[in-house]
Amino acid sequence: MNLISFQFIGFMMVLFISYHIFDTPFYHKIILLLANIVFYHFFITNNAFLLIFLIGGSYILSRLIFESARGNKKILLFIIALFTLSILFYYKYLGFFYDCLNSLLKTSFVLRKTIIAPLGLSFYIFKILSYCIDVYKGKIDKISFLDYCIYISFFAQLASGPIEKYEDFSTSLNKKRTFDYKDCRNGFILMMMGMFEKMVCSDNLSIVVGKIFAMEDASGSMILAGIFLYSLTLYLDFDAYSNIAIGAAKCLMIDTKPNFKTPYLAVSLKDFWDRWHISLSSWFQEYIYIPLGGSRKGRGRKYLNLIIVFLVSGLWHGAALNFILWGFLHAALQIGEDILRNAIKIKNRILLFVTHLFTRCCTFILVSYLWVFFRIKDGKEAVSLIVKSFSGWKNFDFSFTLLGYNEKEAQFFILMILAVVIVEILRYRTVALEWFSKRTFLFRWCIYISMIVIFILFAAYGTEYDPNYFTYFEF
Repeated sequence: MNLISFQFIGFMMVLFISYHIFDTPFYHKIILLLANIVFYHFFITNNAFLLIFLIGGSYILSRLIFESARGNKKILLFIIALFTLSILFYYKYLGFFYDCLNSLLKTSFVLRKTIIAPLGLSFYIFKILSYCIDVYKGKIDKISFLDYCIYISFFAQLASGPIEKYEDFSTSLNKKRTFDYKDCRNGFILMMMGMFEKMVCSDNLSIVVGKIFAMEDASGSMILAGIFLYSLTLYLDFDAYSNIAIGAAKCLMIDTKPNFKTPYLAVSLKDFWDRWHISLSSWFQEYIYIPLGGSRKGRGRKYLNLIIVFLVSGLWHGAALNFILWGFLHAALQIGEDILRNAIKIKNRILLFVTHLFTRCCTFILVSYLWVFFRIKDGKEAVSLIVKSFSGWKNFDFSFTLLGYNEKEAQFFILMILAVVIVEILRYRTVALEWFSKRTFLFRWCIYISMIVIFILFAAYGTEYDPNYFTYFEF
C-alpha cells in the first residue's frame, strides 16, 4: 500500500469513520492497534516477525528496568542497546562492514545471502531506544503493553518517522478524544498538501533532475540548476511524507510536532538543522550530543561531539562512505561557522538584516552542494560533478526546453517553483494552517479545487509520471 494511492485513502476513510464512532480511549487504542497491523500487512510486507520480536523483547527488558536496582538498570539498558543496535547492524551495516574489511585486509569475504532491511527499521529502533533510555532516566512510568505496541508501530510514523518521543505521543493517546471538526479538517488539508507536494511537485521535478544528471555534456550552469532542483526535490519529498503522517495523526486527534520548518530559509547551518527533520535532529541532540558532554566541556570537546554526531547521522542515512563524508563535511562547516559567529558580533539591526539575507543564500548553496553526496554514491564522481558546476559559465544556458519540454510545460515548472518559494515564505512568517483556516470559504475552496485539477492533470496523467516511493523509505 503506497501512501499515494487509492488504497491508502480508502484505509484512512474506513479508519476515520470507525475511530470516531465512539469517544472511549480504550476503544480508540484497539482501533489504532488493528490499523497498525492492517497497515503493516499491506504496506510493509517483509519481516513482520522482526517488529513483533523487537517490541516484545524491548518491552520485557524495559519493565525489568522499572523493578531493578540502579546498578542493574545500567546493565539492562546496555543489553537493550546491544540487542536493538545488533539487529540494526545486521540488516543495515553488515554488507558495508564486509566491504570495509575487504578493502583494509585485501580479502574477498562475501555475504552468503542478500540482506534486505525491513522498511522503517531505523525509525522504530530509534523509538525503542528513546523509550528505554527515558525509562532508565525515570521520565516514564510503567505503561501497558497495548500502549507500547501502539507507540512503536503507529502506522503514520512507522515507515519514515517522525521519531516522536513517548512522552509527547502518550499525551494524545491517553486523553479522552472527542471529534473536533477543525483538527480533522486541518489533518485532511495536511494530507492533501503532502500528496500534492509529492505527486505534483517532487516527482515531476525529480524527472527534470534525472535528465540533467544524465546529460553527458551538461554545462556548469545546467549542473548548478540540477543541484538546486535536486535540493528542492529532496525537501519536497521529505516534507510531503511528514505532512501526510502528521495529517493522518491529526485526523485521529493525535498531535505531532512539525518535522520541517522552512529549512531553506535558515540563516546558518545550525539553524538549518534546527528546522530540518526536527525529530531526528532532536533525537541525536538528546541521546548522543548531550550525553557526550554537548557544549559544556569546552570548545574543543564541543567540536569533537559535533563531528561524532554528524558521522553517526551520516551512517544512519546510509551504509556507505559518501554518507560518512556528507556527515563530516556538515560537521566541519558547522564548526567553521561557529568560529566565525564567536569572532564576529553584529548588533546593528540593518547590518544584521543584510547579513542574514547573505547567510540564507550561503546556507542554501552549501546544503544543496552537500546533497550531491546523497544523489551520487561514488564520492569521486560527486566531487567531479561539483567541480564541473563551476566551469563553462560563459553563457547561462539552462532552459526547460533544452530538456525536451515544450513552452507550456516549462511555464508550469517555473510557476511551480515560484509557488513553492511563496508558500515557504508564508510558512516562515506564520503558521500556514492557521492562516489558511482564517481565509474565506470561497478562497479555501478555490484552492482545494485548483489543487485537485492540477493533481489530476500533472500527476495522475502526466506522460512521464511514476509514483515513486518516498526517499526516506531508504533509511
